[in-house]
Amino acid sequence: MIPLFCEFAGKRVVILGGGRVALRKARRFAPEADLSVHAPELRAGFEGLPCEVVRERVDASRARELLDGAFLAVVATDDADRNAQFTRVARERGCLVNRTDRPENDGDAGTKDDTDGSTTPGRDATPQGNVDTGKTDGTDGGDIVTSDESVTGDVIVPSTIESGSVTAAISTSGSSPAMAKYLRRQLEPRLEEAAPMVRIQRDLRGELKRTVEGSEKRRERLWAVIESETVWEALAAGENERARRLAREQAGLRAGNE
Repeated sequence: MIPLFCEFAGKRVVILGGGRVALRKARRFAPEADLSVHAPELRAGFEGLPCEVVRERVDASRARELLDGAFLAVVATDDADRNAQFTRVARERGCLVNRTDRPENDGDAGTKDDTDGSTTPGRDATPQGNVDTGKTDGTDGGDIVTSDESVTGDVIVPSTIESGSVTAAISTSGSSPAMAKYLRRQLEPRLEEAAPMVRIQRDLRGELKRTVEGSEKRRERLWAVIESETVWEALAAGENERARRLAREQAGLRAGNE
């Protein structure tokens, strides 16, 4: 598994399921992706999100239609057989899959909206009775549905921290959601402190590219700023302009270059 950050603007994401986990995923993707949620019943909370919500039972044939051209399928029903079936369909349609009842796919994906930062595989993805859990008989596309634990997704939605332009993602591959949440809590204050330093570094990089030849020399100057205790102390005190002046001095840039 290789961690990547992905741009979702303009990409279709389809969520199959309407429970607590589906709602959490909808909150994650709705602000950026072209999102639609499909389930016969949905818990409260979906109505305020910028996404399409369709109350419908989805069988294999309908899933093929919904996932045609989709970038990501979030499979979040409360039935393992159905989740395995939808995962196979998603792969047939060539889209990525986040299967939420598999700990290795979703066990660390807690957000500030969660009560415990974890999921309960196979039980809380969709309210009981909200999905058609009957086995296929040829009426829904001809698939034979069995509980196939080998049919897993290929996308992890990790626990994330964001502060300004700084984003960190944490995953334990589902081994310890509590640890992922603990690490997030530990890192949040540090990332908040780092955000203004990132802005300073961004501006300095641009100026150094214009005024200093040689990437190694520019790198040394930028590291001198990052390792400067006086710059960090100024940022911690909320003295951002003073921190910027000190950073320029550390980088060997004259005040007249501003």
